[in-house]
Amino acid sequence: KYNQKIKIRYQNLQHGISTRTVYPLSLYLFQGEWWCSCYWEEQDDMRQFHLTRILEAEILEEYFNPNLINVKF
Repeated sequence: KYNQKIKIRYQNLQHGISTRTVYPLSLYLFQGEWWCSCYWEEQDDMRQFHLTRILEAEILEEYFNPNLINVKF
């Protein structure tokens, strides 16, 4: 709603725990599980994060403009 960046600690099944700064764009329910579609600034790419694997989340005082994100399909 406010286009604030979020820093998350995420448990990836293949690579373990990492800290990522993301731009949350949407939440969606897929096959009974909640996911968050985000732009991951470090990788300059869109990613899907399973909510149960987010260990910590911190809303940052930094903002992003969703209209400037280059979504690649």
